[in-house]
Amino acid sequence: MTQPTADRGAFVASARAFAAAADLDEVATRLLAIAAEHTGAETLALYLHDQAQATLEPVATHGVMPSRVSFAEAAHPAVRCAVSRRAIRLDDATPRLFLPLTVSPEGAEELVGVLAAGFVAGHCPGAAEEELLGALADLLGVAIDRARLLRAALERSEWFDRIAQIDPLTGLANRRTFDRVLELELVRAARQGTRVTVALFDIDGLAAVNERDGAAAGDDLLRRVATALTETVRLVDTAARVGSDEFALVAPGSAGAAVAERVVTAMARDEAAGEPRIRLSVGVAAFPEDGGTTDELLAAAETALHAAKAGGGGRVSVANAKGG
Repeated sequence: MTQPTADRGAFVASARAFAAAADLDEVATRLLAIAAEHTGAETLALYLHDQAQATLEPVATHGVMPSRVSFAEAAHPAVRCAVSRRAIRLDDATPRLFLPLTVSPEGAEELVGVLAAGFVAGHCPGAAEEELLGALADLLGVAIDRARLLRAALERSEWFDRIAQIDPLTGLANRRTFDRVLELELVRAARQGTRVTVALFDIDGLAAVNERDGAAAGDDLLRRVATALTETVRLVDTAARVGSDEFALVAPGSAGAAVAERVVTAMARDEAAGEPRIRLSVGVAAFPEDGGTTDELLAAAETALHAAKAGGGGRVSVANAKGG
């Protein structure tokens, strides 16, 4: 095979590996295999620069199992390569070549890793082999940068998805999440022939607290109720903040009323411990007897909540199939 044909084969194989690989591990493994085939390198190692730990972490290898390298090992050729951002060539008994992997986001060069290649005794890589390894190092640098960008995009997406589901003040589920969970639980209960209970909580007198003591005091009461819910509900339950002073609970089975009573009791314990008094009015409704749809069930729970408030507040009122 002539040199141009070999170079063309390496280029085609590298381009295809880069385009087809799904993640960094896969593309790195393929590119190292190509490098070994077309340069005669006996061993290859891709080190990832961990800036936080000040280390070079081996993430892909061919024919060798290297260890992590600390930047404290200043004499190590991989560290010398990373610090100088220049190729380090060792033409000794076992020739080795270390190449820096860099990217230039917004024009500023950034080290992302090091490519290390080892050759059999007596075989020093020529200019063509070094050039090919340099090109593969450039590809690996881009692959690392692409993997980091994808990971950052995924983390950002997960963060946005989380804040879209969570009430920022209390850390509970928000109304959107509550509605989705309730709908799913009703579908499951209908399929399995089981029950689901819903409880609506209203803080009695929150508006007066906001007026008298300020919004910060009102926010503190909301967080205290959220804490009581979090510490009281079961793992299968979903607690949510669904309004300015309203909370809700989706409880698979028949335990919704009992959980609601425990929350009211927990708030009474807070008062006994010297915390400002919080009175909760709670309305509870159950599927299927109080409603066969989310709208019907929530309407029944709302009616029960109004009954609890009309009875003086600070109590749990349970709906029934007759609307009582």
